[in-house]
Amino acid sequence: MAFVTIGQIGRAHGVEGCVTVKPLSYNLERFADLSDVRVNDEFFTKLKIESVEHLNNKLRIKFSQFNSREDAEKLRNLELLIDEKEQIDLPKDVFFHHDLVSCSVYDA
Repeated sequence: MAFVTIGQIGRAHGVEGCVTVKPLSYNLERFADLSDVRVNDEFFTKLKIESVEHLNNKLRIKFSQFNSREDAEKLRNLELLIDEKEQIDLPKDVFFHHDLVSCSVYDA
């Protein structure tokens, strides 16, 4: 199974186990449509999404497995991953970051 990174977890937010997330997705609304994600720990742990809120240019996400600030801090700096089959369709001339890695770029 191949995974795609859609976000970077930041600090804990509040005392109920929420975290801030820097989205790496073209469409921020897609996070509300997800029921679960994985993180890039040694086990590619699956996390169930309980709620998603927009905070300026970041997201606040509550995972059902984490119910305290201390627990949420354990997620800091991990990446949020989805199965590549769950990628959204992009408009013409818009690309995923992972599709551009190792590409040659030319200035016309």
